[in-house]
Amino acid sequence: MVARQHGRTQLSSISTPANIHERCKTIESLPEIWRKALLAFDGNKRPICPLTGRPLAAWPNAAPPSFNELLKAPAIGLRTGLISSTLAFDFDGVESWKTFKRLFGGQPWHVLPPSIAWTSGRVARRQVAFFVAPEHHHLLENKRRKIDDLEMRWEAAASVICGKHPLTNGYSWIENCAPWEQKLATLPLEIIQKIPDIRMAPEKPLRNYQPIGYDLTVPLDSFITYASSQLIKNGSSEGSCNDDAIRLSMDLVAAEAWLRVQGVGTDRTAQDLFDEYVGNCPDRINGKPLNTRAMQARFDGAIRLQPAPPTPEYKLIERLNYQKRQAAKLTRGAV
Repeated sequence: MVARQHGRTQLSSISTPANIHERCKTIESLPEIWRKALLAFDGNKRPICPLTGRPLAAWPNAAPPSFNELLKAPAIGLRTGLISSTLAFDFDGVESWKTFKRLFGGQPWHVLPPSIAWTSGRVARRQVAFFVAPEHHHLLENKRRKIDDLEMRWEAAASVICGKHPLTNGYSWIENCAPWEQKLATLPLEIIQKIPDIRMAPEKPLRNYQPIGYDLTVPLDSFITYASSQLIKNGSSEGSCNDDAIRLSMDLVAAEAWLRVQGVGTDRTAQDLFDEYVGNCPDRINGKPLNTRAMQARFDGAIRLQPAPPTPEYKLIERLNYQKRQAAKLTRGAV
């Protein structure tokens, strides 16, 4: 089962001896199979080079940081998928728990074994990690990665597991589910088998984009409008947060969905980029604290609407072809 308690061990800073001790304890307690899959992250959920602190575009194939580099990093992340044999269930709000129950026949703490779990501290958010036996890896090749607000993080994905978060006091371990309290459990075969297949008709109709079958990971922000990319970078002015959040959410959700239909992964999710945008918005609006719940509700509403990308499809295809050419060059250079 997955613990329902909301108590947690806080990991928000490494500036004090106590926090340094806690970070050391975390790194030393992580499953051995995770060591080669770890990454350094900044406080905005972006993989970074541990030496320079700059965003790391080539994170899927990057060498893992050293112990000292992980100790000093603002946050630590885990690459899920084949590199760590780990799948993480990402519960993103109240509806995601309902989705899990509908798909798997019960609440997580009833149908899943106890395992390592953490949270950003936001309402009804947490991730729970599971080991996938090597002989079962192939069973995940044609499985859906996201259903409504529930995400099954596997190949071409990474999750921040401890350290700073752009909107909260930091990531923390769920009580009794920290790596020194709980072993990484094996994901039961019957759960893998219940994850819907991508070839099955979805519950909600997707727009009729034709998959092009190219296996690639691309930067999501290259497939949104320039105005949207500037919002992520700079946030909104005080009086524009509501309208800007709606437009940005629609753009991000639509671009991510379009790429997924093309069989293409993204370096960061729509939620990741939206969270960065919210983190760059003013802390106070008309003298009151920024209502992050209302901002998230606009993003969640965009997911339900299943919008079309505001960027013309021929331009999206041009951008995707460019990414393909760049990937081909890197592949040739590595030979």
